[in-house]
Order: sequence, then C-alpha cells, then structure tokens
Amino acid sequence: MSRGRDATQPTRLVVWGRAAGRCQYANCGEELSGDLITGDLSKNHAYFAHIIASNPDGPRGHPDLSHEKSDDPDNLMLLCDRHHREIDDRNKLDIYTVDTLLEMKRRQEERVARALMDPGAPLAHILRISAAVGDNETTIPRQACARAMIPPFVIADRHPIDISIRGFEHKDSDQGYYQTELANLRKVYDREIRGRFRDGELEHLAVFGFAPIPLLMELGRLLSDLNGVTVFGRHREPYPGWAWPDDSPGLSFQLRKGSPGHKRVALKLAVSAEIADDR
Repeated sequence: MSRGRDATQPTRLVVWGRAAGRCQYANCGEELSGDLITGDLSKNHAYFAHIIASNPDGPRGHPDLSHEKSDDPDNLMLLCDRHHREIDDRNKLDIYTVDTLLEMKRRQEERVARALMDPGAPLAHILRISAAVGDNETTIPRQACARAMIPPFVIADRHPIDISIRGFEHKDSDQGYYQTELANLRKVYDREIRGRFRDGELEHLAVFGFAPIPLLMELGRLLSDLNGVTVFGRHREPYPGWAWPDDSPGLSFQLRKGSPGHKRVALKLAVSAEIADDR
C-alpha cells in the first residue's frame, strides 16, 4: 500500500522543539545536531520516526491511522540512527508497541519541559554514595536522582560522581571496616569534590546517600565546608522516591530547660528513628 504524506517542516519543528534536539529513546538523550568530533556543528543526524507507520504495511502500521497520522507531531519521535533502527526491527515489534513508544515519547518531552520550566534554575552535579548495609546491597538509580532534582535543579552532567563502597569481602560489622572505608571516603572527597569546587568546576551538589550511618555522617561533615549542597533522602511513603514531600508540616523547635546539678550532658541525636530515653 502507499505511504502517507511526509512530515512537513512545521511538524518537524514541533517534534524537534519538544524533544530539545535529543534522541527520545529511553535513557539515550543523544544530541542530534552537530558533531564535536569532526567539528561540523551544522550536521543534523536526527531521524523523524513514525510510531504508527505512515504505510499501513510498515512497522505498527494501521489501515486507517497510518495515513491520518503521518503528519501528526504526536505520532513522530526524534531518534538517533541506532534507536531508529531498533524500534523498526521487525523481530522486536512485540517490544516496541504503539503504547510503549508513545509513553517513551511522553516521558522524554515531560523531562524537557520540566528542565526548561525555570531557565534560571541552578546547575547541580549528582553525588551518590552507596554501600552495603549488613547483607543488603544498595543501589541508587540515576533516573531516580533526576526525578527528585527536576525542578528545582538542572542536571549539570549526565554522569554522576559516585562514591561506591562495594565489592569488599568484609562487612560493616567486621573489625576495621569503618577505619578503612572512612579513609577511602576522605580520599575520594579530596580527589573528586573538594578540588573541583576550588577550581570552579563544581558549583552545587545534589547528594543521594544509601550507606551505613557512620559513613553518611562523615560525608556530611566533609560537605559542610562547601556552600552549594542539597541533600535528598530516600522515602518509602507515601510512595517510594528521593524527592522531599511538598506537603510536610513546617519545622518547629522546642526549648526545654533541664534540671540543674548534673555534671555530665548527653546529646541525643536521632538520625533515622526516634531514640527512647530509657535506652
């Protein structure tokens, strides 16, 4: 059967603008204009790929919708060469269904819109620290960090700064664990963070941590010397994620006078749960 009309220039401009000139395949984001290696900054290596094929006999083709939606920006994705070939692979059409590609396109356009919502939003580099807690390995997905940061930040570099304490045979309960890992943490901080702040390469850090409390506390002590740090915490409720709830009650403080006559003072610091006084 015949193809529908080609996408017009106005339609292509809409698709390009919504995608911000980047591949819309999940977790790709390749910039599709210019080539920094060859120096050809005017090069355009983007593909405008139909979700419902413009030909009813094409990938995800439809007897009626193929022609009807051939020039519809909602039916076109901006893709790099590799992922254009991927989604149209005849052996993978059960994976790349119409609904799957529409959702992929929607998510990417939503991320672009959030990033551009506030053009003056500060740039922040992602800093992740992860270590096994007991017998449980931990991981902090980059996409989870991005969802928590945008807005109010724009991600400065797609490659996070990672302090990964894993792959060791000893556990956090073993003798000497903290002495070794705290020393490693300080070395990474000096190499990857403090010097880059001093040189102006880093301006703000978005910190995501999932590790034994002593390691997190030492990282907090080190980061307290920097003036651009925002800490994100892992939440299980009301839904899992790293973004701080925007409906939390305001923070309040109470000052209570203690009983006189005591010579020793205990500082009660509740980090992950309330501390019972009788303990």
